[in-house]
Amino acid sequence: MIIFQFGISVFVTLRAYIIYPMARNKRASRKNQNNRKQNYNNPNFWGMIQNIMIAGMNKGQLLPTIFGLILIILALKISPEVAGTLFFEMVVFVKNIWYIGWTLAILSIFGWYFGTKKLRRLHAKEMDRVSLEKSNLQELAAQKLLASSNLT
Repeated sequence: MIIFQFGISVFVTLRAYIIYPMARNKRASRKNQNNRKQNYNNPNFWGMIQNIMIAGMNKGQLLPTIFGLILIILALKISPEVAGTLFFEMVVFVKNIWYIGWTLAILSIFGWYFGTKKLRRLHAKEMDRVSLEKSNLQELAAQKLLASSNLT
């Protein structure tokens, strides 16, 4: 899933920084044939890689992004025969470790349950504290004891 997301982000970045500027540059060169000085951004490969890395850091996905880049570079460098056998071995490996997905799913459910339980307690404490502070400030502003609306 992460590699799929990475592939989409690379495609979107390539489209935004390579394909569209090329079309824009062709229009601009036809439009401004007499004017040699053009003010447009001339993107390059390293600028694209930099933007992908910055987006990965902003979204907290830097390590999957680097891992995906390494996989893409390795996939481009190996021969087709080796790529075929490697892909087949990866499919067999994934078929043999199906239980890891179920284990992670169950651990995620327990983590979600206990995490939300803790957050509910923290939220309730904070709401009680804010309510008490509000009541104290209202009594201070009114300079008299106010009736409580708490039912507990």
